[in-house]
Amino acid sequence: MRMRSNFTIVAVVVFLAAGLFSLPTTRAGADEESDVEQMVSNAKTPADHEAIATHYDKQAAQSQAKSAWHKRLADRYRNFKRMSESKLHCDDLAKLDAKAAENYAALAGAHRAMAQHAE
Repeated sequence: MRMRSNFTIVAVVVFLAAGLFSLPTTRAGADEESDVEQMVSNAKTPADHEAIATHYDKQAAQSQAKSAWHKRLADRYRNFKRMSESKLHCDDLAKLDAKAAENYAALAGAHRAMAQHAE
């Protein structure tokens, strides 16, 4: 019975992960990246820099949420002795996402500082 419940949990995780990867985010992400590049290139006023900072705040929050999700997933994989590699994978992704969140927060702070010195 335990083997069946472990299989069910793994099947659900795989199904959810497959669903996440199939979401149509590629085009929207590319447009957003292009918009941010333009915003950075054209930033002159405090409002321009604040808009960029707000974008980076959102990126930081998203990365922090992904980090927390990967930590929770790693905790789930700890229950499966044969899935220790997946646990390590999730731990690594959690650390990378946490670092990305720190970097995005630093970028937001830098643009807020630039806003104070802008025209």
